[in-house]
Amino acid sequence: MQLILIPEKRASILLKNRKKNVEKIENLLHAKIKATKTGEVEVSCTDAIEELITCDIIKAIGRGFSVEDSLKLLEDNSGFQVISITDFVNTKAAEIRLKGRIIGREGKIKSFLEKELDINMCIYGKTVSVIGNYNNIEVAKQIIELLLKGGSYASMRKIIQKNSENIR
Repeated sequence: MQLILIPEKRASILLKNRKKNVEKIENLLHAKIKATKTGEVEVSCTDAIEELITCDIIKAIGRGFSVEDSLKLLEDNSGFQVISITDFVNTKAAEIRLKGRIIGREGKIKSFLEKELDINMCIYGKTVSVIGNYNNIEVAKQIIELLLKGGSYASMRKIIQKNSENIR
């Protein structure tokens, strides 16, 4: 059994339509999930691998992904990565600025990365989270960290070109 803490606002998604959300995850992974309004989620499975996957799905929901996008973690070679924006800044204003760099004007950078890398990306709270193929997640992480450190969009495109053979 594992206890996961997710933001209260995100816990409401699990509780809002339990039959559609929680029971779907429970049935797919033979899991038992108990969620509270305060964001405490208890996960238990008889199979350790299924428990880890269930925990990642719950964490992904907690980081802003929809239930459907979180279920992509059931696919072979897919993973979940969380990058903390606060590792790169120390003020709220800088945090907001960096979120803007990753999202881009009208969401263009985020959409570009999702399309080019075949990933799902979510910027929620003080984190950037990615769901996708392991190789693509590594490229996305490299690009996100580059942007958080002030790197150029041209450098971002070079990383994508350099890794084009590994992107699936």
